[in-house]
Amino acid sequence: METPNPEMSLVRRTSSIFVLIMLVLFLAPRATAQERIAPSLVTANATTTLTVYAQAPLARVRDVLTGFTHLNPDIAVKYLEVKTGPLYNAMIRRKAPEKMPDIIWSSAMDRQIKLANDGYALQYEPSELDHLPPQLNWKDIAYGITAEPVVIVYNKRLLSEAQVPHSHAELTEALDQNQALFRGKVGTYDPQVSDTGLLFVTQDLAVTARTWDLVAAMGHCKVRLYPTSAGMIDDVSSGRVLIAYNVLGSYAMKRMQHDPNLGVVWPSDYTLLMSRVALISKASRNQEAAKRFLDYLLSEDGQTRLAHDGLGRVRDGLQFPDISVPVDASALRPIAMNIDLLVYLDQAKREAFLKQWRKLIDG
Repeated sequence: METPNPEMSLVRRTSSIFVLIMLVLFLAPRATAQERIAPSLVTANATTTLTVYAQAPLARVRDVLTGFTHLNPDIAVKYLEVKTGPLYNAMIRRKAPEKMPDIIWSSAMDRQIKLANDGYALQYEPSELDHLPPQLNWKDIAYGITAEPVVIVYNKRLLSEAQVPHSHAELTEALDQNQALFRGKVGTYDPQVSDTGLLFVTQDLAVTARTWDLVAAMGHCKVRLYPTSAGMIDDVSSGRVLIAYNVLGSYAMKRMQHDPNLGVVWPSDYTLLMSRVALISKASRNQEAAKRFLDYLLSEDGQTRLAHDGLGRVRDGLQFPDISVPVDASALRPIAMNIDLLVYLDQAKREAFLKQWRKLIDG
């Protein structure tokens, strides 16, 4: 819906339920934000504006934001899309209360736990807490809101079914034995620039030390490195790369619904499950509105809307209602929300890991 013109403003003000969403792109931690208003309704009933800093694209969460404002017409939502690094830096660098968000919601699970651990978040028990798996609750401060698989994506047109690996071990073997086929044709995150990529590969390493064998195999194939899952998915679809490792499955499966070139593998040995973690800023000037928003994210309606947008629900256990999970439940490995996530936020340990990673990637 287009933004109302002045002649229609009086008519619009008669509506009872509205949504206000602002999208802001942060290009660097200290960069000036460039704002654009998403097509939306504007509320005359709202008495509070809730500011949400989040990493998810607006299109993936628009439905849940709309659902929230329908139930809470007195609250307008200003949604700011922020990359994970700048999001974290914005929290620790900004001092003026009017510049602080009310809600921080991000896939950078390690940085979210860091913010919670360092006292930047408010302790609060949501009304829906009894429906949340205990492993997705960190000290009643940070909460895992979604369950999203970390997958392998491949080009169905250019790889035969027999060439498609179905586990991490099979992927390592396929790359080692078919270097001519996969040279320059395999992709993965660059953990040097992507917090999400660093999280995924270090979680792989926590599961098995053989992750280093896979990193070496990718290096031998002259792997292409990416800052986002979206870039990997685009290049797999176009055929620029044949296969991509550690792609965010919620994005890949949504794209696969209308892209016949894409195939998705949930690794059968183990499939990591990432959760977008939400917390309330201790500096929030709208704490009651923030609490209502967190309650809603974990409510039946909120979780259903997130699941319909491809973000797996966590209410009453990990569920993927719109898809058939292709691996045994025992293969699902939710990334635990605990202090271990902070290991690679230590500069020395991060650099030691990246030094070894670069050595293997460079072949």
